[in-house]
Amino acid sequence: MSSPASASAPYGGASGTTRTTPTTIPCASCDTWYGARYHLSIRLEPGEPIATSFLDDGFSAVNRTECPNCGGLYVVEEPIVIHDVAGRRLFLVVPESQRHRTQQHRAALLESLTREEVPTVAGYVFEPVVTVGLSRFKRALRGATAAPPEQSLTRPLAAVIPPRTEDVPFDSDADDDGPEPVTSVSPEPSLSPRSRTVTPEPPRPVLPPPPVARLGLPEVPAVGPSTAGRSGGLPRLPVAAPVAAPVSTSPLPTVVSGERETLDRSVDVALESTEASVDVSTDTVAPPTPAEISTQVKVRPAAEGAGRASGLLIDALGRRTEPDAAPVPSEAGAAGPAAARGAAWDQSLDAGWALDSGEAAPNEDPTHVVRADQIHPATRNPTGPHFDEARASGRDTYLRLDERRVQAAVRLSAARANAFHTGDAALGVQYHQTPAGPIVDLILTLREGGELVDHVYWLIEPDAPGVSPLIDTLQRDFVVDVVLHLPDGAFHGRRTFHEPLGSNLRSAVVAWRAASPGTDPAAARRAFEAADFDRVGRLKHNFHADSFVEIRSAAEAQLALGILSYWSAPERRDYLLRIKSLPESWLETIARRVLQAALDFGLSMEPHLRQRAIELKIADGSAALVKASLANFAEVCLNLKPNDLDPLDVWGNWESLLALADELDVRVDEELEELAALAMERAREASQANESAELGADDAGVELVEIGELGNMGSAALAGLLDNPNLRTDAALALLHRGDAGHAISIADAMRRMTREQLQRVVPAALALGPAFEGAFLGALRSKRASLRLAAALFLAEIRSERAVGPLLELVLRGQPDEWQYMARAAARMGRRIIAPAVRTVATDGDPDGRIAFALALLGTEARGALSAARDRESDPRVHGCLDRAMERAAEVSFGDPADFSERLGDAFQNCRSDAVGPDFDEDLESVDIGPAASIKDLETDVDLDGLDDPKPR
Repeated sequence: MSSPASASAPYGGASGTTRTTPTTIPCASCDTWYGARYHLSIRLEPGEPIATSFLDDGFSAVNRTECPNCGGLYVVEEPIVIHDVAGRRLFLVVPESQRHRTQQHRAALLESLTREEVPTVAGYVFEPVVTVGLSRFKRALRGATAAPPEQSLTRPLAAVIPPRTEDVPFDSDADDDGPEPVTSVSPEPSLSPRSRTVTPEPPRPVLPPPPVARLGLPEVPAVGPSTAGRSGGLPRLPVAAPVAAPVSTSPLPTVVSGERETLDRSVDVALESTEASVDVSTDTVAPPTPAEISTQVKVRPAAEGAGRASGLLIDALGRRTEPDAAPVPSEAGAAGPAAARGAAWDQSLDAGWALDSGEAAPNEDPTHVVRADQIHPATRNPTGPHFDEARASGRDTYLRLDERRVQAAVRLSAARANAFHTGDAALGVQYHQTPAGPIVDLILTLREGGELVDHVYWLIEPDAPGVSPLIDTLQRDFVVDVVLHLPDGAFHGRRTFHEPLGSNLRSAVVAWRAASPGTDPAAARRAFEAADFDRVGRLKHNFHADSFVEIRSAAEAQLALGILSYWSAPERRDYLLRIKSLPESWLETIARRVLQAALDFGLSMEPHLRQRAIELKIADGSAALVKASLANFAEVCLNLKPNDLDPLDVWGNWESLLALADELDVRVDEELEELAALAMERAREASQANESAELGADDAGVELVEIGELGNMGSAALAGLLDNPNLRTDAALALLHRGDAGHAISIADAMRRMTREQLQRVVPAALALGPAFEGAFLGALRSKRASLRLAAALFLAEIRSERAVGPLLELVLRGQPDEWQYMARAAARMGRRIIAPAVRTVATDGDPDGRIAFALALLGTEARGALSAARDRESDPRVHGCLDRAMERAAEVSFGDPADFSERLGDAFQNCRSDAVGPDFDEDLESVDIGPAASIKDLETDVDLDGLDDPKPR
């Protein structure tokens, strides 16, 4: 039989330790088989880096593997056993993808526990807490750690030791030479589930040394093994309810170390120092009464060379609440030896304190707790290193590696140092591209009220001598001690930051080494340190570790998908990771959550997001993704899943899914087509019902024509208002909401004379009659106005106009510097149908700037097969070079555009130059106005369709 001590120890079997197991993985990108390891169990203890990483980022942090051939990432999602040592709990965390096998995994764990050879097994091991997903595990862990331990009278310490008084200072046993600071004892912090761990060490106030009393303690029964070694001071002995048992009168045993003197029972005041600690045994069964436990005293040795001994009276219980109050008798009576000893004890303590000041202060606290207004700060600085001038080389910052921990030292004014020490500070890693070269740095930012108010930075030159070990340490575990110094170099304070930024630093170093050859590091440093250089970034984001953890409806999924699409643009993604220091693991986890929710609700994704979903193994391919999205969105439309989309959004999603299915040759069931047709009718009805609300409010410069009157006018009357500059926009919107294609030519002509703000309102409304405006917008591609060209390009791409492919590629090849990328994105929205025309364009005119290659790369990795087949059919080296560049960059570039057409149009208007001419000039667009009744002959006269889909090589 095992002893109680061994039975109560934490579980020591293999399942309670941190362990991994090997496996082999085929890479999804290059089909290379490679070996990897993943975690089966983790021992959860404070300061354990693997446990902290799992709480921060889940399976993607501890079970992420990387292909050695192409660098492709893969996350092994297998159940993990978490052993909470402090809470004595065993958790089985099952990933969301294996929810259906939860019971099998639980049974397998219990079976494995029976096969482990250990001397004793704690009972909690056979009652594992099973959770599915990281968020539920965190909630279960918080619930486990928050529950107080169960107390019983059968436990001696629980019956004797009372709850401590938090406002009474406790003198911890330190080894420094100066006066001991006043600190407050608090429980050891459990491992926090927060993603970012910051451990501040605030400056400590120091008490002036009080007089020392050689004190005798009242009789306190021994109740258990010594606890003095835990905190270095006396244990707190609270008052417990009296128990019917004889009270021991044996003196309290003491532990003497070195030159410490034994405490006797008399109270003698002396100027020599002693340090006492109390040993508590389990021989006595009854606790003392409140009158017997009056004070707890710890006497510390004086500082070497001090004029008087130092000591601190730290606790007092069972004392009177007013100076003149009479003692309260105990249950055994007011008289007795215990009461006499308590009174003598109190009088002796008061006399000992009176030696220091000559007489007691009028408001002296009778419990002898040092009052806050009597504390005088010490003149010395807190213990810590001095600022290393030699290492700083004339600067105010430097980095050093000390015992496998990176220290970032900075010298600041007292006000700034205190603000960074106690305020809302965060540490990040950055990569900046200056005109003179790249810069890698650590940055410490300070916020007040959510606004960034200050920052300091440490520059890193990866190839400098001695920097490589520091970088390797941070890449393994990004833990940095920020050491704050005052202007004279004195130590002020220290904060420890533990961030999941190892991958960010690795990417920054790779980018720095790729861009650094031939650059001037000194010039790059001067550019970075210039006053007008934006080091912190002003564009805000709201991402955090738990972003989009719960997406409960189709509307929430659509909003999250739009946000992810916006921030997925290469330049915005680099801004998040390289300037704002968003951890790469967070962004990957957020993308997985959002894309999985989008698939569950059947939402259409942008090409780059479809590609990302395939890379994350959310779907096996584009065709499978479209099939699953169609089926899931049908359930949304049938209200089998939460649907709070408005009719226009429902029809827009159906339209995009059907167009993608047609492009990928995915067969759509007739039932789904009927649902889509019904959604189109509902969208048309909703559009007409909201006509008056979308016409806009009256404007002072507009003629006094009521919106209701516009809605009641006939179509011919509204068409007549298209020539009125003040009513042109509202009249065009009224006609478009009626769905009358007969006035498409008049509306298109009015658009030529509209401002950008007016086009922003009218062009999206014209999408409902897309084919009727196709010819007019084809002509608008040749307009001298940038706004009209952009609106026409985005419109034609939205309606998938095949006639626009050739003109759009011409604009990509010869367009203005601020426009051609928007033209390329518009062309890429048409899918693989642009490959053949692009090949012909390159064969004729070449691709000197790589613009056509950029447009083809936007098709994504799912188009690599089509691009490779097109390359095999061609013999022109210019075509080969263009297609090779497109396939190489397919994983680098992405759309990153907002899903909503109005937002894309507004983004293009905002980022492109203003019009060189006004909207009312006379411009011959040489367009062919083609209405719904146009014949194929009319189409052929406007655009050469020969060979558009010709699969044969030229």
